[in-house]
Amino acid sequence: MNLLLTLISIEIKSILRNRYLNQTFFINLGASLIGFYYLTHRPNQGIGMEIYWILLLVALPAMLLTPFFFTKDGNIFQALLSRNIPLEFYILGKILPTILFSILYYIGMFLVIFQRDQILIGTFAAAIIYYLAFGLILLTLYSSYDNNKIDLSRTPMFNYQGYSFIKILLLIPIPTPLLFWDETRKIGIGLMAFLGLLGLLFFRFSINCIVKNIEKRKYIFSNL
Repeated sequence: MNLLLTLISIEIKSILRNRYLNQTFFINLGASLIGFYYLTHRPNQGIGMEIYWILLLVALPAMLLTPFFFTKDGNIFQALLSRNIPLEFYILGKILPTILFSILYYIGMFLVIFQRDQILIGTFAAAIIYYLAFGLILLTLYSSYDNNKIDLSRTPMFNYQGYSFIKILLLIPIPTPLLFWDETRKIGIGLMAFLGLLGLLFFRFSINCIVKNIEKRKYIFSNL
């Protein structure tokens, strides 16, 4: 437990001192403020737009930092390997800060929308399960296939890491629930909840897959 807490603190410090991730955080914050403005000051925009704003706001804290977990701190990774720290702990030390931050964010968000329509509350709850239990793990698995370190001298728009067939397949389920909103919102909510529960069920299996991918990348970090 002490080791995991240490890894979490290392991850938080890494995010705070990383210029690239600072930019990403402020993009997240700006988008969140815009979303909250439209939810609270535009009551006549329609239920459809409110649902899309809620999906965006729920996705932001869980999704924005995740794809860059294993591309920004090769030197830290190499130092941890030299101390024989289990890769599983290293990965959990990266995932848990995002989960904790997201939960605090969602508590604040709930205080804004708790008196809204039931469909909005249902969307909010299903989206939390979906993005934290399914999307977060899937994007972490996605990031474990990146073989390049992020260029910190570039802006977020120009940090292209390349794509593979596996990466494309991994990304397909992320926007899938959005395809069902125009047909019936209940299907979209149910699908998000189902995929979220599926993510919880296969959490251990997913972590093992991520560990195997990271083990294959040791040679990459050794050259940093």
